Amino acid sequence: MIHRLIIHRFRGIKEGVLDNLGKVNLLIGPNNSGKTAVLEMLYLSALAHRLCSFVNPNLEPSTWPAKTLDIYDFLGLEPLPRLRQRHGETKTWKDSPADISTDGGSLVITLPDVPENYPLREFELTAPLDSPGRRRAFSQKDVQRISMFQLESWKDYSLPAKLIPPIFQKYNVRLENGVWNYLWEDAWVYRWEKAEGIDYFSVWAIEGMNPKDVIFFDFHVAEQHFTERFGSGNYKEIPDWEKKNTQSLTLIFPELKGSAVSIRPKKGKNWT
Repeated sequence: MIHRLIIHRFRGIKEGVLDNLGKVNLLIGPNNSGKTAVLEMLYLSALAHRLCSFVNPNLEPSTWPAKTLDIYDFLGLEPLPRLRQRHGETKTWKDSPADISTDGGSLVITLPDVPENYPLREFELTAPLDSPGRRRAFSQKDVQRISMFQLESWKDYSLPAKLIPPIFQKYNVRLENGVWNYLWEDAWVYRWEKAEGIDYFSVWAIEGMNPKDVIFFDFHVAEQHFTERFGSGNYKEIPDWEKKNTQSLTLIFPELKGSAVSIRPKKGKNWT
């Protein structure tokens, strides 16, 4: 279970702490008060399963085990492209400062707006090796769909102070108590009053158990068809999927008793 969420410059939230979280939490507030931003942070953190290494020769040690975003979420949607569209942005980040290394094994990030002496101005996310020794390379698509990495405690090493937001220090946030997420895409970073290098990043820490599986289901998704990946995946992996859907709907709508639900491809690759 998540116990605490500590936020540094995510969307409209300059700083924030959600403490004493329980199994069920109700967020109440006016529009643009940060309710959805909290859900988006949990969603992105839960989808950081893709193993990589965070590499920066200006740090000691220069390499940390890390994770970055899965290509698809549970519903078969691409995480950041999905959120971009949700906020009226283009699906792809056309001005991404990332590039692919010559061997394809690394995503090389150079952030020209970040102060020159800041350690995170330039760094790499390096793909791990497969068992035969072949590198699982990043693709050109990753340049436009990856803009975050996640760190967790590793050995006895501590992150340099410059990589730790002031609010983390104020509330004694420890990396060994959870995971820290770093996001550098402009659309997500609180845009005002950037004084230090860390202010060019959205950073949030989750203390307690980082969620491993998550469904971010809202009215945007409710109006869409199922993706082909989600529909065909359920047909292959879940026996009697349609029958189980019928049973679940009958619990909610008793009038459906005796009916059957059919979920099949329609309009090309969409499932409905």
